[in-house]
Amino acid sequence: MSGLYAHQQKQLPFLETAIAKLPVDSLRVITLPAPVCLPENLLRGGADPRALLIACGDDGVAGLGVGMELRATGSDRFERIQDLADDAFRSINRLDSPKVHAPPPRFYGGFAFDEGAADDELWEAFGDALFVMPRWLYGCSEGQAWLRLTLPKGDFGDAAPSEYADYLDRLANNEPPQSAASYQRRETESPEKYRERINLLREDIKTGRYEKVVAARRLEVDLEAPVDDLVPLHALRERFPACTRFAFRIDLRTFVGATPERLVRRQGQHVETVALAGTVPHGKREELIASKKDAWEHRLVVDAIHDSLRDAVELSADSGVVVRELANVLHLETPIEGELRDDAHILSLVESLHPTPAVGGVPRKEALKHIQASEAPRGWYASPIGSFDADGEGEFSVALRCGIVEETRATAYAGGGIVQDSKADLEYQESELKFEAFLGALGTEKPRKKPSSKN
Repeated sequence: MSGLYAHQQKQLPFLETAIAKLPVDSLRVITLPAPVCLPENLLRGGADPRALLIACGDDGVAGLGVGMELRATGSDRFERIQDLADDAFRSINRLDSPKVHAPPPRFYGGFAFDEGAADDELWEAFGDALFVMPRWLYGCSEGQAWLRLTLPKGDFGDAAPSEYADYLDRLANNEPPQSAASYQRRETESPEKYRERINLLREDIKTGRYEKVVAARRLEVDLEAPVDDLVPLHALRERFPACTRFAFRIDLRTFVGATPERLVRRQGQHVETVALAGTVPHGKREELIASKKDAWEHRLVVDAIHDSLRDAVELSADSGVVVRELANVLHLETPIEGELRDDAHILSLVESLHPTPAVGGVPRKEALKHIQASEAPRGWYASPIGSFDADGEGEFSVALRCGIVEETRATAYAGGGIVQDSKADLEYQESELKFEAFLGALGTEKPRKKPSSKN
């Protein structure tokens, strides 16, 4: 008898007993021990219409299906999600298998970059705010793992035992995903038009209208063959192991990426965030340290984070600026932390911080108006993504180095902070460097055919 089969047979009686024991008119959460595996394994096959992943290194969570879903639109979307979640948490009946070590139930999801930023065909399924307690959630942390079933009211759980067996088999499958596909990119904005946009923005900055605005680009990508979302996730894990990789799948469309930027984490009364701004290619560390332009751009982010959190958090002295090294770029980074003055839900901290000048601008409202008027809708690009529990604890990242994958099409996003000393050519090159993280995870770019000349 294999170890996996023995594990399954040992836990099935508990699962069946728990389903029968918990009242069917409640939201039921049942947690079982599970083998330690790579979280991505649960997403194999790509056939499940709803799936998610949030992971860093070998640890993280992966979910399938929907046990409970929360949606909100409009200017009060942060408060609305918190209210809906509070109601849901109060309705939970929970039963954990003996000796299982698992955190309390959480909702996982994110927000659009701005109110209405998901109001186009590409993003409409994601909406202004979407959070899910998956039907099945696998978690792995510090050498321990668990598998959690969430049954909505009225679901008798008849299919759960066979689903449990199937998902254990998936988790045990460590075969690498299919090969990446070749792709060809299509510019939605020409390089010349982007540079012109940057130069016009610099003129506005010189007049004092803004101090900084983040200008983003969007690329369309044609794939030679359909790509399973495990392909970019596997590639991103290999190349950016210290970044938070994420995936949110709705039907055939998956928002996927690997971000270096934490927005905020709340654990107990302790709060952590980070200022990340200023970018150069590898090999230019000294130039980054000496750059007045990057130092100014970074300082704007640090100051804005302090201003956003000052009322809610007793901030510690900053530990100073360090250079954050990724596989393809270097950033300036300042860790920021402190203790809550009073109880505050992490969603209220997220609302206060987002968007930082690292993805929005200064002044915030004016920069957002410029972004809305000059760019295609960002959807969930540069938005807060993460999770939270009933105590208002959790962690959110900024969705960067990312894009949407759907069958033979992908859409990529990248941007950069524009200040008075920015140079359009360098900003274009920086955005190309940032695109490379996501595009490189898809496969290899196909060279464009040169037009034939006629004599």
